[in-house]
Amino acid sequence: MDKKTVSKLSMLRKTPKHFPNIPGKAKRLFQRNRKFIDRDFTSKSMLLSLSQSVEDYLEIIYRLEKKKGFARTSDISSFFGHKPSSVTGMIQKLDEQGYVNYEKYGGVTLTGKGKRIAKKVSERHETLTSFLKILGVDEGVAEEDACRIEHSVHKETMERLRNFVSFVQNAPKDPKWLRHFEYFIKTGKHPKMNEK
Repeated sequence: MDKKTVSKLSMLRKTPKHFPNIPGKAKRLFQRNRKFIDRDFTSKSMLLSLSQSVEDYLEIIYRLEKKKGFARTSDISSFFGHKPSSVTGMIQKLDEQGYVNYEKYGGVTLTGKGKRIAKKVSERHETLTSFLKILGVDEGVAEEDACRIEHSVHKETMERLRNFVSFVQNAPKDPKWLRHFEYFIKTGKHPKMNEK
């Protein structure tokens, strides 16, 4: 985000007393929406510090760490298809920011801070993949799309998706509506009422 955008967002955070010429109705509207302006300002600030790339690195380190106890830059490099020198540079930045523990020619592990973020990203990824698979999306495509979507889904939307996936996965038997949806995907038509 450039300085101009940050400046505009800072102006929006000011209270109506900073704008004495705003009519009463507009002041009340501003006051009611203040919490949303603050939330958006905070979210945009957070996005600055945690880019999609940072989240992707933390997530893959988290997966590798769960599997082997640590990650190597060569493993990360092969996963992303990046040059080892690029991966090393990013790992060093993550180490400086306190997300990972890194020693040259050694393994990479997540710090508590890095692990918390990686776990959240991984959970979002798993939920989105499951949701897309419920919709009938091929697993490979679902994984790929989940990787893209996981960075931009609002917290409230993510919670609803998580609840929906849990609801479907823990249903006592295949829900009828889900079979109807699968039929619709295949045929483009709604099933007749007497069809199962």
